[in-house]
Order: sequence, then structure tokens, then C-alpha cells
Amino acid sequence: MHGVLLTGFVPFGDFSLNPSQQIAEALHGERIEGHRVESLVLPVEFGLDVESVLPAIEQIQPHLVLSLGLAARAPCLWVERIALNLRRLDGGERPIIERGPAAYFARLEAESVASAIRAVDVPAVAHVYAGNYLCNHIMYRVLHHLSREGDTRRAGFIHLPPSSALAIDMGCDQSPSLPLEQMEIGVRAAIASVLCSET
Repeated sequence: MHGVLLTGFVPFGDFSLNPSQQIAEALHGERIEGHRVESLVLPVEFGLDVESVLPAIEQIQPHLVLSLGLAARAPCLWVERIALNLRRLDGGERPIIERGPAAYFARLEAESVASAIRAVDVPAVAHVYAGNYLCNHIMYRVLHHLSREGDTRRAGFIHLPPSSALAIDMGCDQSPSLPLEQMEIGVRAAIASVLCSET
């Protein structure tokens, strides 16, 4: 296993931009701690997200799978601890995997990763869980896939706040936001911290 698979999402809803897509694309091909970053931008649709990422895991065989997503209310980078077996639907909620485990813990130390991000002057905290929409869905499905395969590689999820450009575009002058370049520095530090923890 070698390399990093970094995923983001396309814009959705009223958001004209998605910083997770922008950062994934910006880091594609970069080498961090000797590992090449391979980036993948996912559709915002249940099922199609998994159909994109699981084959990429098998093809690339990365040492680390790190997914990014946008959380409009996040005041900083949220390093997620837990993915729940829970999917939001119009009529309520249902399990992502019937009779699957109730939750999976991220395969990285969330507080250590958040600390590494803060060390490069980017605000970040270890957050409890990834919600019940696509971000949680992809985190759960990746961890479920690795668990079923007996695969020990590292995997996790980071929620990003809106970028400053997105906040301005949305007219959300009271919403939390960070410059895209600052979040990119934070994601790079997060990846490095996980890779360094293995050496």
C-alpha cells in the first residue's frame, strides 16, 4: 500500500462552490511524506458516491483514504471521529447497511490530526460524528468496506467550513468561513500527520 486517496464532493444545493472539491483537485499529484496524492471528486448522490470511491480504493491501493466535505455551519475544520449507520431520507431515516454495525470509528486519531492542523495556524477540532447525509455515508461505506475486507489501512473524514469566496458569493457575511488556501494548508498537515504516525 502506498499513496493517499483524497476525495471531495461537487457543489450541491445552493452552494456554487465546494471547497472539498477545490482542495482535492489542488492536491492531486502532490507528494506528502513520500506518498503521492490521488484525488477523486464524488457526485452528491447516494450510491454513485460509493460506486466511484470503492473501485478507486481497489485500483490505487492507498495507504490512507481521506474524504473531505462541506459543512455550512462548521466554524473550523472538523476531524470526524465516528460514522453512523444512518442515512437521512425525505420520509425519515434508515440504516446505510441493513444489519450493519451501528457505527465505525475513524481509522485515525482525530484529536492528534486536529492538533497537527492547529499547529499550522488553521483552526480545527476533533468532532463527534459526520452527520447523516452524504459525508457520513461515504465515511461509513469506506470504513465498512475496509472492515469487511480485513483491511487495516487508515481512513477518515474532515468537514470543511465554507471558503471565504463561497461565503461572499452566498451573501452570508455572518456565516463562518475560512480562506481556501488556509484550509488547503490544514488538509495537507492532516495528511502528513497520519502518514508520519506510521513511521
